[in-house]
Amino acid sequence: MFDFIKRVLRPSQAPDPTEMDRVRMRIRELGLMEDGWYDGECLAPTAETLMLVLSTLERLMAVVDIHPYIYPMADFGGVQVEMVFGRIEAELEFFPEGSIEATAVHADSDARMADTFLADDIKSIAHW
Repeated sequence: MFDFIKRVLRPSQAPDPTEMDRVRMRIRELGLMEDGWYDGECLAPTAETLMLVLSTLERLMAVVDIHPYIYPMADFGGVQVEMVFGRIEAELEFFPEGSIEATAVHADSDARMADTFLADDIKSIAHW
C-alpha cells in the first residue's frame, strides 16, 4: 500500500523538540474550547480525545518526521490531524471512543487509501 510514502518519509530518532512543543501548545488550545464553539452547536474536543491525539503524535513523531496540523472536528468532539509527505496528503481523524480513521491521497494520481486503527496500534499507523 502506497509504497511511495516510504520514499518521502524521513525516519526520526526523536521528535523535534520545537515541533513537539508546537503540537502540545495546539492541544492545550483545543482543550480550552467549549461546546458550541461553532455556530453554537459543535461539541468541543473531549479531554480523552486530546490525550489520545497527543500520545499518538508523540509516539508517531518518534519514528516518522512529520509536521502535523491539528483541528477540532465540528460534529462530535473529535480531532483531525493533517500532514503532507511530499505529494501525499494524509489525514488522521481521532474519535472520542478511541478509534482513528486514516486517509491518504496522492496529489498526482488521486490514488487513495483508507483504514481504521485503534490508538495503541502505532506500528500499524506508522507502517500505513
